[in-house]
Amino acid sequence: MDKIKQEQKRIEKLVQQDNNNADKIAGFYSQAMTIVSNNLNEFFFHYAVDNHLSVGQVSKDVSTWDVQQFHLSIH
Repeated sequence: MDKIKQEQKRIEKLVQQDNNNADKIAGFYSQAMTIVSNNLNEFFFHYAVDNHLSVGQVSKDVSTWDVQQFHLSIH
């Protein structure tokens, strides 16, 4: 019986470690997406200024294909 309880505790510990790792990875992913979003917004802003456009005009020029390609690249 002691062996079974030891194994159960070990399994519980490993599952908890997996959960902690998943939380860390989700946090890293969220941070990365924030950085990407900030960089895209900055790019749009500079592109708009350089081309005498509003940020809204630049954003409208982003096609559905562009958005799909972006989503494919991050998943």
